[in-house]
Amino acid sequence: MNRNQKIFLAVLVAIAVLLVGLFIWMMLRPKATVPPPGNANAGTLNVNVEPVGPVPPPSAERQQAEQEYPLGLKQVAATFAERYLSYSSDQPDKNLADLKPLMTLKMQATARELIDADFQTGAAPVFIGYSAKALNSELTQNGGTSAEVKVYLQRIQYSGDNPGPKVFYQEMILQFVKIGDEWRVDSVAVN
Repeated sequence: MNRNQKIFLAVLVAIAVLLVGLFIWMMLRPKATVPPPGNANAGTLNVNVEPVGPVPPPSAERQQAEQEYPLGLKQVAATFAERYLSYSSDQPDKNLADLKPLMTLKMQATARELIDADFQTGAAPVFIGYSAKALNSELTQNGGTSAEVKVYLQRIQYSGDNPGPKVFYQEMILQFVKIGDEWRVDSVAVN
């Protein structure tokens, strides 16, 4: 046998071994079981469950508290303040862009000005980052369709040229406008 015939024979043997292995694998693998058609409850556990009655309305205290400080407003204020005051020089516009759905058109224009100003100053020579955590909030004004919330925050500054983080505290005052059923941030002030 010459060299070409040996190579051809080796390739044929390798292909035969692969085909036999594939055939054995297909025969030994577990078969998928499909429930018979028409029986939607096949394989489910039948448990007697008592129906739940109607949910009672919230208490008078809960309704009064919701009127004084709407729950949705508190959550939006905390989320917005944390994201607005968090910053990374790696992605300077990310948090402000993510907050766009929570802003009025006026606040979106203000955020765009901040992003544009940051890009004009150029990249920081070392990493700078801030993280913010809302500690508490208080409703200072509620006019039904407009509100003011003061959020107390803990902020941590990280810098590439500092050995450790710097912790400090700030307050943010958020002006809200109710659009439909949603509260939107119309302006912010940081102290």
